[in-house]
Amino acid sequence: MGQKPFSGDPYEVKIQLAADPRKGVWAANTLIKQGRTIRTAGQAPTSASAHTLLVIALTSALQDIGWSQAQTLARANHVVKPRVQVLTADATFASAMQRIPATIAALRAGKNFVGELRRQLDRFTIRVQHVEAREVELLKGWAQRKVMDRREIGRIPVIFAPTAVSQLMP
Repeated sequence: MGQKPFSGDPYEVKIQLAADPRKGVWAANTLIKQGRTIRTAGQAPTSASAHTLLVIALTSALQDIGWSQAQTLARANHVVKPRVQVLTADATFASAMQRIPATIAALRAGKNFVGELRRQLDRFTIRVQHVEAREVELLKGWAQRKVMDRREIGRIPVIFAPTAVSQLMP
């Protein structure tokens, strides 16, 4: 996303999304203007589609922005809703998201996840953009390293078994 992700553009929030359907891993990197950066990742069943993983990642990223923080961002920039730029390497996901809310059927994702995503999308003005895969490879690599494999989770006590990771960046 470069050294100065907000210089000269109208967005209050930028979100990178990545998914690895083979491993069921999803990740989101959320940059908030004049705020913090949050990386979140998790794992869903490997039977989950790429769209489902990306919907989970986007929903998680949007949930990281509290209601009062969203209102503060909007007021500070004289807009009704904070503007969010979402970057993904999945062209079909980007295309389907550009048609929302007109039609949510274009997403090949679990309907239980889509309902919460719709609720989160109502809080923001979203623009989804397709980017080269190399732009999200670092994020995907981070998620693959940080999210514990499901087979390993069964070998440790449940209380110590994370299913998602989050990292606040300075």
